[in-house]
Amino acid sequence: MQDSAGMCAKQLRSGLLHRVCRLARFVFSHAEPGPDAYGPQQMRGKWREGRERELTVLRWQYTPETWADLLKHSGFAHVDARIVPPPGDEALGTLLVRADVA
Repeated sequence: MQDSAGMCAKQLRSGLLHRVCRLARFVFSHAEPGPDAYGPQQMRGKWREGRERELTVLRWQYTPETWADLLKHSGFAHVDARIVPPPGDEALGTLLVRADVA
């Protein structure tokens, strides 16, 4: 019986792992960034009912072009980053980003 390292190497050589990884997709969204809201933004809130103290987390906001550049330079491929228009008369749309694992 072949050991697991040998099986892994054989799969890598056959391209099986590469084909599986190519199917992976990274997708996320956030509110359209306002004119003064780029880079890390602190968000504060209790985030869950019953929490006694507020919690601060960082949210990263960038333009679609900046997200595309960041993801491409990080090894992602076929990056699509766009603003989806807001419904009705709302002011801000939604930034939607999709990238494939290269």
